Amino acid sequence: ISVGMLSAATVAGALFLSACASSDTEGSHVNLSNASIPDKPSKAQAKAYIDKILADSKGVKTHSPDDPQVNALAKVGSENADLLIAPIGKDPSSFYLVCALTKVADASNKALIISALPQKPTIVSVVYIKEWEKDAAPALFAGVREAKTWLPIDWVRATLKLKGSDAKALVKAYFVKHPYSKGYELMEDNKIEFSPAASDEIFSHLAPNDHAIDIKLAKAGSKKALEHQVAAFKKAGKDCPASFLKITGYKGSAASFPAWFEANKDKLV
Repeated sequence: ISVGMLSAATVAGALFLSACASSDTEGSHVNLSNASIPDKPSKAQAKAYIDKILADSKGVKTHSPDDPQVNALAKVGSENADLLIAPIGKDPSSFYLVCALTKVADASNKALIISALPQKPTIVSVVYIKEWEKDAAPALFAGVREAKTWLPIDWVRATLKLKGSDAKALVKAYFVKHPYSKGYELMEDNKIEFSPAASDEIFSHLAPNDHAIDIKLAKAGSKKALEHQVAAFKKAGKDCPASFLKITGYKGSAASFPAWFEANKDKLV
């Protein structure tokens, strides 16, 4: 998990808690021996303990659910879930707070966690892992409906677990405006299809470096995505793959395809 994982774009593109664990992250080398907590800490003691672990982990660029910070933070217990939620923000160490929440969260703080979703969207991973999506349905639907940027991938996963046409329709409309590669995999897994016009709109909202989805959109009927990919291959000095040639009906050589495409792209439907 990179230092930018709590940015909207990066969270959107990675499963928050199921990322591949590593035994050699920067976080795994942090010395936490100076952080201690009594068996039944007061609120002040629990907060000071959390603050100490976060301070010791500041500047860490790679993280894993297996790093010692996760179990250390979980020692504050379910009764201090509010103290784990409060510091969650854009700092990369927030990863550890969410991981710890998945360990301590229970029925006693379910309502607290769900109520915090609009302000702390990354804790949706707790909802997803604990299978609380039915209880969180109003917040999940509202988040998808009102999203101004990417949502964490687990937000989309949790919403789609609610099933029904309403969930799919909302997620589909959200994804058109906020597309990313991992999200497109969810669309495919849930058999959510897009018209060529919708595929063109999706492409128009893509981040410039999200090339993994361009090819899929081209094959789904987006002329804009196809044009972008042809230009990308040409710039790289590479022939377009045979699958691209096939979907356009082109019969000639791969080397001649870019020129043919430029001459005929306006005729493609």
